[in-house]
Amino acid sequence: MNKFGFLVCIYMLIPFMLLAQKKGKYSTAINVATTFNYYSPIEKYSYSRQFNTSGNKLILQYLTSTSGTFKVQEGAKIIIDQENLIQMPSQLVGIGANIQILKGNIFQDITLTRLIGQKSSQIATYIYPDSLDRLSEIALGYEQQSFAIGTRYEFGGYFGDSKRSRFRFGLSGGIETTYYRFKHTPYTTREYPINTRLLIVEVALIPMLTAQLSKKITLDFKVIPNILVADFGSVQIERPDLPEHQRKIERAYDPPEINMAFSLLLRYNIKAAKRRKRSAG
Repeated sequence: MNKFGFLVCIYMLIPFMLLAQKKGKYSTAINVATTFNYYSPIEKYSYSRQFNTSGNKLILQYLTSTSGTFKVQEGAKIIIDQENLIQMPSQLVGIGANIQILKGNIFQDITLTRLIGQKSSQIATYIYPDSLDRLSEIALGYEQQSFAIGTRYEFGGYFGDSKRSRFRFGLSGGIETTYYRFKHTPYTTREYPINTRLLIVEVALIPMLTAQLSKKITLDFKVIPNILVADFGSVQIERPDLPEHQRKIERAYDPPEINMAFSLLLRYNIKAAKRRKRSAG
């Protein structure tokens, strides 16, 4: 994590840490929730490759049934500048889970934001006659496997009294980590496999609106402006003709890079808070 990300984390969490030092008059309540999440797509990873090539032109001067002569005339060199973009598969909309520990108006949230595994393939088979009029077959396409898991920890507080109003505003500081695993395997030797392992760390200052639907059920809506502070791992092209350090592709970013997300949480209270008794004296 760079200095920018570290300072952002400290800045957002200090106010809530100070609030937590105050002694509350309520015991701990526990809520569980099903979450419905939206995340914006991951930015593309790009890499460039430049190389020279030249064309060969075959010139036949004469040809007989027993012999012949020919010469190869080399063409002019061509510079090829190739730019490749790799778009990571993203879970735009998904379902997760949440547990909340609430003490008075101060809460801690632990959320499973993403859990997804996918496997897909695309294949096209071409059948064509060869020089001996035999049928040859070639397959083009790819197979893709992807997996993602994400968690978010939040520390924050609600404003207002839930007994007096059905709606309350809340604010929390959160840190979110997401692990991505992606593998792209082409069926043809003209392309190269892509192997990806990424761990992304983001922080956010999260405003929320809470509606009390019943005594045990609440509905939270959160706006999550995730700020990317660390990006571990790499995208790697499995090319045996390149040295190891040239196979890795890393995305450059200038902080702050913000990835917007939204979450809707349907909470159910499984342990109610009890008012503490005042000590005598």
